[in-house]
Amino acid sequence: MTNPDTFWSERPILTHIYQYAQARRVSPWATFGGVLTRVIAATEPRIQLPAIVGGPGSLNLFVGIVGRSGQGKGASQAAAASCITISGGAIFDTITVGSGEGLAASYVQRVKDDDGNLTVEQHSESALFDVAEVDTLSALAGRQGSTLLSELRKVWSGERLGFQNRDQARSLPVESHTYRAALVVGVQPTRSGALLDDADGGTPQRFIWLPATDDHAPDRAPLAPPPLMWHAPGESIIPTIDGRRTITVCDSAWNIIDRARVARLRGDGDALDGHALFSRLKLAAALAILDGRGDVTDDDWRMGGAVMDVSDRTRAWCREAIRQQSIDTNRARAEARAESNVTAADHAEIVAINRAKDRIVSKLGTDWVGGASLRKSLTQSLRAHFEAALDELAEEQVIEISRDQSGTRARLTGSRVANSSPPLITPDNPRDSAARKGDTQGVASPSPRHTLVTPEEVPA
Repeated sequence: MTNPDTFWSERPILTHIYQYAQARRVSPWATFGGVLTRVIAATEPRIQLPAIVGGPGSLNLFVGIVGRSGQGKGASQAAAASCITISGGAIFDTITVGSGEGLAASYVQRVKDDDGNLTVEQHSESALFDVAEVDTLSALAGRQGSTLLSELRKVWSGERLGFQNRDQARSLPVESHTYRAALVVGVQPTRSGALLDDADGGTPQRFIWLPATDDHAPDRAPLAPPPLMWHAPGESIIPTIDGRRTITVCDSAWNIIDRARVARLRGDGDALDGHALFSRLKLAAALAILDGRGDVTDDDWRMGGAVMDVSDRTRAWCREAIRQQSIDTNRARAEARAESNVTAADHAEIVAINRAKDRIVSKLGTDWVGGASLRKSLTQSLRAHFEAALDELAEEQVIEISRDQSGTRARLTGSRVANSSPPLITPDNPRDSAARKGDTQGVASPSPRHTLVTPEEVPA
């Protein structure tokens, strides 16, 4: 297997892409993905892979450029566009993705013939779809009744596009292998769930995942080499046989794909990597075409595997980013709940202490009152806050506290007694029941801090 770090020195065109990307301060892998999609878009749809599994294989290619915001996903595609000059091949426009039904409209349209009847006419055979942010794809795919992801999966395989409508005038069928498509999507790792979550449908395994980063970016940018001229393969390179121009595939690749297919027929294989070998074959064919050839060699197959290794690691990076984001989100929610609970608990404690303080003050006068008696005057729920209430009252100089061998005693301070007066009798502030009965033994006049004693505060 090719070491991805030495991949760039394998061929002159790859060295050129690497040097050009570093000169433009963008990711070589992202630029490579952009170059491949442009080369594939310029490769006419009659050029196909052999029928190893089922029918002929399409070269249609999907690439995800993965990077955080500001890491140059879009800049790498601009570099890819100027890195090589395309000569010949299919003419393509760079367009964005709309609805699933709109994909077919990228290639065909309804026109009236000489008799005034509507017929389907193909106006383009190739398109390069460019989606700057995967969120756009996610929003489109998330619409009610959206068929975008299912239609994109058909595009990747070169299958027939369009829907059979009751109104034939609105039907836009595109026959299989009559169109070429390349798709580039900018993907932020934490937003990649839009693709990864459709693993059961087979969407993520149809993408080549390439990083928008460059661990080996030099401190000083080198000079950019001039663009290279790339010539689309002609008939002499890939001849037409029975209406198709079929790329030849080396035995090693053919046998590996065949054995893996047999294993999947027998129920084995991973869902996410069900199309991994087909993706590798597409990459190998794209590398051959980029190199000006029409045959997938053992070297192409090996190098395609190196790119798939990078893709697998980049896809794993996305999965880890989503996992870590989920952990961080859950932790933040837990901390918010804990903080809310603490705040509520603190508030409840403050209320309880204040009630205990009011109750204690209502039982005190100029004479010392024992702590046991004061504690007993509190309801069961307030007794846990007795010491805190005493300490706060002492700090506020409302009471004096004596603690000795005989225990804790308390009484109102002199200034408190002098300034005390019966509180205003209102429905919200009734006098203490003992005071209303005239039982003042050992009890001073109610303090202004006296508040309503609720039923739950009646001493046990």
